[in-house]
Amino acid sequence: MTRRLPLSQWKPKVQTCDCDECKARCAVPCWGSPAEIKRLIKLGYGDKLMLNSRWWHPPGSEGHEVFLICPAHKGAEGATDWSSGRRGCNLQKRGKCTIHDVCKPIEGRLAICKGREPVDLRDRVLKLWDNIPAQKLAIAWAKKFGKNKENLLTHLEEAKVK
Repeated sequence: MTRRLPLSQWKPKVQTCDCDECKARCAVPCWGSPAEIKRLIKLGYGDKLMLNSRWWHPPGSEGHEVFLICPAHKGAEGATDWSSGRRGCNLQKRGKCTIHDVCKPIEGRLAICKGREPVDLRDRVLKLWDNIPAQKLAIAWAKKFGKNKENLLTHLEEAKVK
């Protein structure tokens, strides 16, 4: 049986690639760890992010909704409506990531056209957000940068995120 490395042990060199496959990956903004998102907020990118969520089913659990902050779709900066039909990452300019050398989120660093990427990468990044400090980061971001805050806070309360 092959041992799976935790995401924290994946240390690929951040690569720059102009291939169509890499550019196409930016149709959906990549997810970062809570620490990376916190860094992006401190660097002044807070207003370029959006709230996202996904249903998470840890083993032996009924499952629950996990919230995360990620780069926004174009036109969805500050959005707390993660069902947006918009396409493309607002941090991509002329097919390249503008935060590539600053703090490119882990999913973007690991999902490359050359070499391996972790299996179920998006689920593994989501797992990094499934804890109280990360959920509090999502709430703090929403209070400061989010649009439709009242609807979001009601939803978070219903999801029992405090």
